[in-house]
Amino acid sequence: MIMRRFTLTIILLQLFFGLAYSQTGVFFSSERFSSALINDLCQDKYGYMWIATDYGLNRFDGYHFTEYLHQHNDSTTISSSTVCALFCDKDGELWVGTNKGLDRFDYATGTFIHYPFARGRKPRVTKMTHLSDGRMIVATSGYHGLYCMTNEMADDYTEGDLDMLFVNSIKEDESGRIWQCSFSDQISMKDANGIHKMRTTQGFVVDFVYHDGEFLIVCMHGLHSYRDGQLTIPDYDMSALEPSAIIRCVFTDSKGNTYIGTRGDGLYCIPANSRKLERVPAIASGLNLRTTKIWAITEDRQHNIWLGCQSKGLVMLPAKSPQFSSWSFATQGIDLASTITAVCEGDNGYIWCSVQGNGIYGFDADGHLKAHPTAPDKAECIFRDRRGNYWVGTDDALYAYDPLTGASTRKATIDCDKFNSITDDAHGRLYISTFSRGLCVYDTNTGDLRQYSHKSSGLCNDWIMGVTSDKSGNIWLATASGVSCYNPKTENFDRPHLFDVMCFNVLQTRSGATYVGTEQGIYRLEGEKRPELVALGQLSVGYMIEDEQGYIWCSTSKGIWQYDPATGKTIGHVYGNGLSAKEYITSVGLLTSDNKICYANYNGLTVFRSKDVIGCHTTLNELYLTAFRLPDRMIYTQDDDHYEVSYLDNAITLEFSLLDYNAPENIIFEYRINQSAWLQNPEGENTILLNHLQPGTYNIEVRAMSGTTYSQTKTITLTVTPPWYRSKWAYAIYLFAFIGIITGIGFSYRRRAHRMLAEEKMRFLINATHDIRSPLTIIMGAIGKLKDSKMAELKSEDDFQSFNSSTLQPSIETIDRNAQRLLQLVNQILDQRRLDKKQMQLHCQETNMVDFISGVCKLYQFSADQRNISFTFEHERDHVLAWIDRINFDKVISNLLSNAFKYTYDNGEVKVVLHETEKSIELSVIDNGMGFKDEDPNRFFDRFYQGQNSANLGIQGTGIGLNLCRAITEMHGGEIKAQRREDKQGACFVVTIPKGNKHLRPEQIVTDSPVREVLSSGIKGKKSFRQFRILIVDDEPEIARYIISELGDRYKFDHAINGKEALKMLLTDEYDLVISDMMMPEMDGLTLLKHIKDNTNISQIPVIMLTSKAEVEYKLEGLRGGADAYIAKPFDMEELHIQIDNLIDNVRRLKGKFSGALKQEDRIEQVEVKGNDDALMERIMRSVNANFSDPDYNVDTMANDVGISRAQLHRKMKEITGVSTGKFLRNLRMEQAARLLREGKINVSQIADHVGYADQAHFSTAFKTHFGQSPSEYAETHKE
Repeated sequence: MIMRRFTLTIILLQLFFGLAYSQTGVFFSSERFSSALINDLCQDKYGYMWIATDYGLNRFDGYHFTEYLHQHNDSTTISSSTVCALFCDKDGELWVGTNKGLDRFDYATGTFIHYPFARGRKPRVTKMTHLSDGRMIVATSGYHGLYCMTNEMADDYTEGDLDMLFVNSIKEDESGRIWQCSFSDQISMKDANGIHKMRTTQGFVVDFVYHDGEFLIVCMHGLHSYRDGQLTIPDYDMSALEPSAIIRCVFTDSKGNTYIGTRGDGLYCIPANSRKLERVPAIASGLNLRTTKIWAITEDRQHNIWLGCQSKGLVMLPAKSPQFSSWSFATQGIDLASTITAVCEGDNGYIWCSVQGNGIYGFDADGHLKAHPTAPDKAECIFRDRRGNYWVGTDDALYAYDPLTGASTRKATIDCDKFNSITDDAHGRLYISTFSRGLCVYDTNTGDLRQYSHKSSGLCNDWIMGVTSDKSGNIWLATASGVSCYNPKTENFDRPHLFDVMCFNVLQTRSGATYVGTEQGIYRLEGEKRPELVALGQLSVGYMIEDEQGYIWCSTSKGIWQYDPATGKTIGHVYGNGLSAKEYITSVGLLTSDNKICYANYNGLTVFRSKDVIGCHTTLNELYLTAFRLPDRMIYTQDDDHYEVSYLDNAITLEFSLLDYNAPENIIFEYRINQSAWLQNPEGENTILLNHLQPGTYNIEVRAMSGTTYSQTKTITLTVTPPWYRSKWAYAIYLFAFIGIITGIGFSYRRRAHRMLAEEKMRFLINATHDIRSPLTIIMGAIGKLKDSKMAELKSEDDFQSFNSSTLQPSIETIDRNAQRLLQLVNQILDQRRLDKKQMQLHCQETNMVDFISGVCKLYQFSADQRNISFTFEHERDHVLAWIDRINFDKVISNLLSNAFKYTYDNGEVKVVLHETEKSIELSVIDNGMGFKDEDPNRFFDRFYQGQNSANLGIQGTGIGLNLCRAITEMHGGEIKAQRREDKQGACFVVTIPKGNKHLRPEQIVTDSPVREVLSSGIKGKKSFRQFRILIVDDEPEIARYIISELGDRYKFDHAINGKEALKMLLTDEYDLVISDMMMPEMDGLTLLKHIKDNTNISQIPVIMLTSKAEVEYKLEGLRGGADAYIAKPFDMEELHIQIDNLIDNVRRLKGKFSGALKQEDRIEQVEVKGNDDALMERIMRSVNANFSDPDYNVDTMANDVGISRAQLHRKMKEITGVSTGKFLRNLRMEQAARLLREGKINVSQIADHVGYADQAHFSTAFKTHFGQSPSEYAETHKE
């Protein structure tokens, strides 16, 4: 009787709620977009969903809604925020109708193009459509009614006077008739015979649609069709429509189903090939669709149906049935206050559930809640054995049970707090797991009951979470602290597998592998080995099931997960696809005989077939970049894969979407930058954050993954532009400045002289240059000073003119110019010596030769102007690239130009020509001077060779300039040659160098201009601190030797290879500063730093951390630990030197100020504390000295003796001494103990008692922590 009554109740509930389980919609609350008043919906050519509302246009990409609102000061925004209609034309363009006109969305810029109406009108656009001839018709409310888009504007539609000012819909039928309706019961139809006006009997006309080839006129209360020149009521069964229902919108999908939305009565549908109206029983979480006002309906590419629900939001009805079914109690009218504790399979696909404190429930194969039979009180667990018998466990007994009749028979009394799970074997034995009472074995054949516990049988824990049997008949028990295996044949437990985590379930696969689900992932058991974590270490894994394909399915604390033992990969199913729950009940699951997997959640059951889930995604949509966000703006992204941002935009956010709206929460996005390793976002996270990108070009590859299916990879090219000081034109400025600075620096000589005479000449010249450079420097300095003093004396324009006309000014210029020439000659000789000794190294950079040569030519323009020489530079292109050493190649050009001007007469011609071939670059310097006739041109490049014209004309030179040119050119992999001019008198010198950098060695190639060659000049002249000792702590001796070599003349250095050795040295010797690496064996830098700062004997020593860890977090870690400075490798010696000087200065000043004030070990009773609290400290020290040997003396005792609260004492001690009260007391005890150890009069045990330590081992540990040495080691080191 109870069974029949419940079944009747279930049937009535299903009739009331509809088939809630048949179709589940996805609800998007109106809080996520600009307005709840939805007017229209549309999907564009890319797949975005557009929502027109009374306040703004919204674009949805599956993850985020983007708002488009009208802005008065921006003409590119939408014409009005009140959006009435949307339309995608045949070309894929999106048209937007507002209450102030018509706009088209520009996908290239993300802006709106406004289209004017005839005579400047701004009507409210209500509908847009295409006619068969391709024209686009716009329906409006007010003014003229209909408009036709022509010539980039909306003109009046004049083909027949339809005579309607307020048009809410227009459509052309298959016969070419144009139908138009207004906000009334009147219809206008235009055909070849003219315009026909008709009135409906079903209320105002809503819209026109085709259903199964029949043209229908949909009105507020029903349908009309047009036959034989008049309106008729078609033979459709509309009985399902509530009498009070008012139709608001209509839409026919691609499958021929006609959907009808109402004002407050939900959604209806006339299925394809049917003439009967049916209510759509869709339920969206958080929304009762039955009472919803539906204002707009559309269909997307995946054939999902979208509903615009007025004042509620947006609902998507998936076209595909979800792979997961949610069998919910709540949607079928049952409100459970407790959870499912066990499930088992019944006959005919039934699933029986035991609900804690609520009895037994039964679902049929389709998820209908069919039964709630009578059950034993406090039924905790239901199980069906291999013989088909049902069993129910309560908190104190085991019952045989028949769910069809509700009859039960008590079979055994079991004293336990709770039944957890039951399994059986082939011999009719039931194995019952309990909480706190271990394992119970009940023999159904004999009625015998046995109980096994931790104490009596070796079970690893009495709290059993799950029990399963394997194919060998063994019984596996997952407990709160491990896994036990019971052998029914021997009635013994094998050696347990102990875990540090709680175990919920054991699964033995068909291959024989054993897996354990725990609160920290899946573990695999293999023989005597330690359990191995194989997957999902971050999740609590409950019930595990192996499917027919060998995959392991797991219910977890965050969704259902699929594990592939062959590859180790996991796939999560957390949201969407019919899943309504995220968290699942531990150890409750079922694999049915027809391969359904059932998991219990807190709302009911989740049921699925693994093969449906695995094969749900065979292909994925194209991947789109949906948003490109910068900190202060958003860049529109459509149809563009190349982006350029400034280096200041150091926080870039990229958002992606497949524009697939079926469970985007389950999509995983992966990305990589410049072919690096793939990085994976969390499931459902479509955002990629790029922070602090250095200037350069980045290729960002992104792909989406659903299950085991990947989308095509989308590549985004992102260019981060450099700051101005790293731009090309800035580097050009640096180059010119650099060339000007280094022109006075000598160059190495290329090779040794092969002949003694040449060597003697060079040696003589070298000696001469050394003698010349010093007086030359004085001369040039004096010239500069003379110039400055003379200019300062000029007080008027007359004085200035007088000075220029005097002989003094030319004389000064002559001296200056010749001094520069002399300096250039000296430097040229030094360069030759560098080449001889093979000390000249190339540092080649890619250089624009046009700019480079132009800069050198400017230096000779003054000489050309003075002598009236025609001086030109010819080049075919403005951008010719070559890899050169800019410093040295400058000398090649300068020497060639210098020779050209030297041998060219006044009023002559000098020409520089740059020519680019396929494989090389040629630089020619051509003049019309005296040239050469009988001489071998190749001899010009021999060292010290002077041409015949030089001797004849008395032109002086060293004979090394062209030799230097040849050496530098050959180092660049090129050649230089001299030629006679064919067209006229003169000479031509041609320098040829190869293009590219393949001919250069890797060490000869640099990518940035060197800022400086040496920093040691900045160190020279610094003050010396030789009396101070510095300890370098680094496991790399080369670093220590480098620092000592650079700074050893200023400080005394010692070296330790690790922190442990350094601490011993610090405790035995006195040092003024420590320079320490961070990563070292035995004791690292941070540990050493902590020991130094915690030890009052050495805490005052400043510490510089010198490490390769340059990240901010490591720097902060070092500074928080007490480091006085933090310098990252590679370091600047100038910076290190300055830091050392500053810290030693501080130490010296502190020693002068506080000399002798920090060490008072031998006067413990006379501790002096600087500040205004001398009286308090006197009371504290009196209390401490009186209780020094009392092991029970602590902070509370001290507070009582002093007469203030513990909190106030702690605050004052921190304020006065800088340390906590406990640490202050411990430091005093350690100092007293150290003094006694140095005196050596009593042993360690007595010292421990004297300073208040009852346990000598505790004292030794505390002492070693404080001083880095044990008491005995300390005493040995400090023997007096």
